[in-house]
Amino acid sequence: MGTTVTVAAGTPASVLNGGTANAAVLNFLIPQGPQGDTGPQGPAGTAGSSGGLGGRQEFLSNGPFVVPAGVSRLSIELYGAGGGGAVMHCNSGGGGGAGAYSNTILTVQEGQTLTINVGIGGVAGTLSTAGGNGSDTQVLDANNTMLVVAHGGSGGQPDSQPCGLPLPGAAGGASDSTAMISHSGVSAPSFSTTGSGGPGYLVIGFAFQPNGQFGAGGAGATFFPTTTAGQGGYALFSW
Repeated sequence: MGTTVTVAAGTPASVLNGGTANAAVLNFLIPQGPQGDTGPQGPAGTAGSSGGLGGRQEFLSNGPFVVPAGVSRLSIELYGAGGGGAVMHCNSGGGGGAGAYSNTILTVQEGQTLTINVGIGGVAGTLSTAGGNGSDTQVLDANNTMLVVAHGGSGGQPDSQPCGLPLPGAAGGASDSTAMISHSGVSAPSFSTTGSGGPGYLVIGFAFQPNGQFGAGGAGATFFPTTTAGQGGYALFSW
C-alpha cells in the first residue's frame, strides 16, 4: 500500500525497494515549485520614542500648562523676581537682591494641569519705606502643592538719616534644596555709592553668569523716584 507524506520543498527524500534480489535505494530532493504572489502587508509597528526635546513654552506671567500627549517628564527652569531698590538722602539707598535660579526634571502625566506663578519684581522704595521684596516663581499641581520654586530677592533698605553711610545691599533669593540645580540670587553690592541691584542669572549651557535679565534686583538711588523696581521672574518648560 502506498503512503502520501507532505514535506517542505528542498527536503531530502529516499525510496527503498526492498524484499527482492535487486533491491535499490533512490535518493532525491523534493523539487521547489514556482514562487507565489506577494501576500498582503502586515500592520505598522509602534512608533519609537522621541530622540530629543519636542517643545518648549515660556512664561513671563501667570498661567496654566497642560502636559502634552506622550510627555512624561518636563525640564523646568525658574527665575525668582528681584527686590526693589531703596532711597537715601545723600548717598544711595540699598539696591535690591536678585531672584534665585532653579532647574528641575519633573515627572508628569499627559493631560496633567500645572499652574505657574511668575514672580513679580519688588516695588521701588521711598525715603521712609524699603524696596519691596521680589516674589517667588512657583509651579503648583492641581491641589496647589508647590512642586518647584525659585525664591525672590529682598528689597533694599532706606535711610532717613541725612548724609549717612551708603547702605548694605539686600540679599538675593535663597536657593531651593529640592531642585536638581539651584543657585541663590546675587546680593546687591554692599555699601555701594551707586546702589546697584543684584544682577540676574544668565544660563549658557551649564555656566551660570550673574549678568542676565530675569530676576535682577532694582537699583537704589539718592532721591525718590529715581530708584527702580526689581525685575520680574521667568519660567521655561521644555520637553
